[in-house]
Amino acid sequence: MIKKRTLVFVSVFGALILLIWDYIGNVTLCSLSGVTNYDCLGYLANVEMILLPILPMAILSLFTYKFRKEVFHAWIRFAKWWIPISLILTILTPATTGSSFVPFFGRGHVAIAMSALFLIISLIIIAWKYATTRKG
Repeated sequence: MIKKRTLVFVSVFGALILLIWDYIGNVTLCSLSGVTNYDCLGYLANVEMILLPILPMAILSLFTYKFRKEVFHAWIRFAKWWIPISLILTILTPATTGSSFVPFFGRGHVAIAMSALFLIISLIIIAWKYATTRKG
């Protein structure tokens, strides 16, 4: 089982890297030679969308850090299968809309939707487990 401290460190570090990366911007990173590399732009945008679940993971790991072990373990059991499914769905979704696989959603839409669902479901699990461990 993963330790709380390890998860907090890794997820917060990953979220900070992702936020700094977003602040600097893909155009800046792909134009270091003075010429914008458009293949690089597409690649970095795809990787950024795939790594998007790190943000809610960091928020929730900080949120559950001071809770009882039972609350953390209930949430992490959910997160261990949700995050890989989110990553796989995001990778399988075409980068642009209009494809036959999912005609109305692109990779960014799927990544944001899966991250939002992860956050909502996680908060429900945490609140439920917190309430049941508090009563007993």
